[in-house]
Amino acid sequence: MITNPLEYAAMHAVEEKHWWYASLHKKVMEQLVGYDFNAIRLLDAGCGTGGFLLKCKENNLIQAQGFDYSEDAVSFSLGRGLDVKKASILKLAELYPAASFDVVVCNDVLYQFEKDEIIQILIQIQKILKPGGICITNNQAFEAFKGTHDIAVGAKIRFTKTDFEEYIDVVNKLQIDDWHYWSFLLSPFIAFARFIQRIQLKTGYIKPSEAKSDVGNVPTWLNSLLYTCVDWEERLIPNAPFGSSLFLVLKKK
Repeated sequence: MITNPLEYAAMHAVEEKHWWYASLHKKVMEQLVGYDFNAIRLLDAGCGTGGFLLKCKENNLIQAQGFDYSEDAVSFSLGRGLDVKKASILKLAELYPAASFDVVVCNDVLYQFEKDEIIQILIQIQKILKPGGICITNNQAFEAFKGTHDIAVGAKIRFTKTDFEEYIDVVNKLQIDDWHYWSFLLSPFIAFARFIQRIQLKTGYIKPSEAKSDVGNVPTWLNSLLYTCVDWEERLIPNAPFGSSLFLVLKKK
């Protein structure tokens, strides 16, 4: 998990406008089309500094709440006036009654855990979901994209759809309702940058203790260009076979 407070500060500073966060939040909000925002109950499990919950607030999704294990993340979220508390996702079923939520969002959290823990987290998510409820989860994908970002955020694993198919075989009350890889158009550039990072780590040019995430300020013109690339990709290649992230919608039977 992220242990460096500076990483949360960097996240908080840019997530309202950064192309990657903006693209991810757009993808999640698109999955909520058709819900009554006055009635839907949503939980952001591992909410970070509250960027997505802020998006919910801006869209008048009034029953959205979240939690995070990091005191720094919770502090930033509370500073935004969000309904957030400090808690562990490993104790999810102890925090909320069964069938409490229509939607659980769990973005870029599962990579912090081992396979058995991930399965237990998914079991707890399905317990707190209402019948027919959904879990929206975005995750780091493919080892080819591993780099300094993974070290900085405490990533233990990168996923493929096959991994989730194996988890779902155990968590049999959830099913994969929708999925896609993304950043396909940007994949060559991301993979090359991460390849260079791995060389730098191997040669000692970058020390693991000094590794930083990819979160940071991007020039306005480049930020707009990258967001547009992801937007075009969603329209033109909705079922991309490859990408640095894996976006899934899991539905409770």
